[in-house]
Amino acid sequence: MKHKPTKKQEKYTFPKRGKFHLRKGRYSLPNLCYYITTTTYERRRILANEKVCKILFDSLYFLEEKGRIKAICGIVMPDHIHVVFQLMEGQNLSKVMKDFKSFTSHKINKLLNRKGFVWQEQYYDHNIRSYENLEKIAQYCHENSVRKGLVEKPEDWEFWFFKEENL
Repeated sequence: MKHKPTKKQEKYTFPKRGKFHLRKGRYSLPNLCYYITTTTYERRRILANEKVCKILFDSLYFLEEKGRIKAICGIVMPDHIHVVFQLMEGQNLSKVMKDFKSFTSHKINKLLNRKGFVWQEQYYDHNIRSYENLEKIAQYCHENSVRKGLVEKPEDWEFWFFKEENL
């Protein structure tokens, strides 16, 4: 016998997936650490090479030099990146990510002699609330290449950085 939903249950619908729902609850708080994941457009595998990786890391270091973030760690995978940084005073997370993606898109397209989107429009962000959580996320990032079967040991993946001095 099938269960017939009550009138109350019939009215309830799950939230739809999409860019609006990624923004729900998003806020920028200076001096907090954020774990960011962003993927390439249509999951194209264009990131994990030395020259593209240099563009991505140099862009993060530039944002750091300008006092917008304090980069802690990051890993570049073939179709996505994970990065952990501290958002500095007076900065807005959405604006920092928009500037990072815009700049790197232009540079990557020029390098690869291509046109079109590099990044998916949205990104995943998570506010890191404790040092223990930060350690777990940094370890997760470092081991991502092993989980994806790209290398046998995390230290064999060259597209990774960790700035202990920024902890």
